[in-house]
Amino acid sequence: MSPTRFAYDVGKSRIGAARAVSGTSVVLPITTYRVMPMEVHFDEILDDLETYQPEIIYVGLPLHLNGKAGISVEMAKEFAAKLQELYPQGTIRLIDERLTTATAHQHLAAAGISGKKRGGVVDQVAACVILEQAIAAEESTGELAGLPFDVKKNRREKK
Repeated sequence: MSPTRFAYDVGKSRIGAARAVSGTSVVLPITTYRVMPMEVHFDEILDDLETYQPEIIYVGLPLHLNGKAGISVEMAKEFAAKLQELYPQGTIRLIDERLTTATAHQHLAAAGISGKKRGGVVDQVAACVILEQAIAAEESTGELAGLPFDVKKNRREKK
């Protein structure tokens, strides 16, 4: 039976979240968290983690199209480090998420949702796309998708 999995699409002002129901590959949006001062948004994130108790957590790694890392990658790694601190029972994986936001906008356009109405849900849909890609990779390889996140290695890289 497959574990409960989460995915996050991390941005400067919003974080989209999605989950896959345990035992299935059904992906559902959870919510969009507003990034707030003093990291208050982590209270809501932790509430959802404790409610759903995911075993695997995918954090989107927003690499540039050429594969290079920018400031957004560091932001995603910092988010993953905070998740690991707050929810150590989850296995955190970083997964390439190039073009997921563009794909999310395409899905919303196809559903007839106008540009103005997309703002509140595009991050959730992007998180769904990240999780769908991870599940597809899991099913084709038999292994977890992405790269394992190691907070110690991440901190060494930042020095």
